[in-house]
Amino acid sequence: MSPADQDLTKAKAAVVKLWQVVDGLTNDPKSSIQDLDAVASGQVLTMFQENLGTYRAQGWTGSGNAIVENPTAELAGTNAQGLTTWTVTACVDRSHTTLVDASGKSAQLPPYRIIHSSTVVQRSGLFKVEQDQATGTC
Repeated sequence: MSPADQDLTKAKAAVVKLWQVVDGLTNDPKSSIQDLDAVASGQVLTMFQENLGTYRAQGWTGSGNAIVENPTAELAGTNAQGLTTWTVTACVDRSHTTLVDASGKSAQLPPYRIIHSSTVVQRSGLFKVEQDQATGTC
């Protein structure tokens, strides 16, 4: 594979890894939220830190794992800091996950299959998801 193709593969893998880490942190409330630092930055890091903090404060826990289906990636150029970015679009299927409140009641609402458009940035050799937007259902 060319270096450009390798980077596209790494950008897609960054999105898959993000959802794996988020699921792990949701499913194990004792795990360190700092695990997000390896896979996220910017808006995405802040959003998941806040979400997970809320879940933990309210005694919510999860189970299962999201499936990132059919990710596609394209080079998006550079950001304001001059770092290379990619746009990754994928269907994130959360139908095999659960999120329950402290009493065991489901706190997860449909839709369960959502198209995400994510901006991946390369920082110090690491590919991290920096922005994420739900753009529809899949």
